Amino acid sequence: MLQAVLAIGSISGFFVIPLISDLKGKKVAMTLCLLCMLIGNLGIFFGIYQKMPLLIALSQFINSFGANSAAAVSYSINSDFYNDDRRQKAVLFYCAAWYLFCNI
Repeated sequence: MLQAVLAIGSISGFFVIPLISDLKGKKVAMTLCLLCMLIGNLGIFFGIYQKMPLLIALSQFINSFGANSAAAVSYSINSDFYNDDRRQKAVLFYCAAWYLFCNI
């Protein structure tokens, strides 16, 4: 059940967050993504601490809603800040940093 909640949160975030990014701006969308990740992580922590599976599932939905959408918004933010020759290096740097920090 918890893996399905992650997938549902990711898919729904991929539809909602780009729409918010187009309507309200990338800064608002990224702030919403980071806020969702913060609330989701705190909810997961308290759900595990209090042994509440429903809170864990809801928090994982919120966390995946923000986290996977933040990746999509970050690519469009990078395209605004970097010109063509630096954009490729910046994306490679982000991917390498993500790989290193996730596999420690």
